[in-house]
Amino acid sequence: MNFVVVNYSLNQEYLVYKKAFSSQVKKALNKLDSFTIKHLDVNINLKSTNLTLKLYINTKANFKYATTVNKILSKTREAIKLLINTEPENIYLIFNKEMRKNA
Repeated sequence: MNFVVVNYSLNQEYLVYKKAFSSQVKKALNKLDSFTIKHLDVNINLKSTNLTLKLYINTKANFKYATTVNKILSKTREAIKLLINTEPENIYLIFNKEMRKNA
């Protein structure tokens, strides 16, 4: 499936496509400057009611792990909630090799 079905009233629904999720998340996270998004995967569940995100992240020199991860998660949840009125099922943050070596 390429979309999530959102019910918003009696017998009414709208569709939100993968491209909209990707665009909104990237736009929300562009404001943060301690990392860049290398790739974003949007996986929609079988019932087309929710999604899982995988964010592949390249960190920069000024990266502070705890603060930045909290900001990434809150901004991502907020962007998704604005589109489908619920938080995503799961958000995976996958960091570049350099970050994993230093941790």
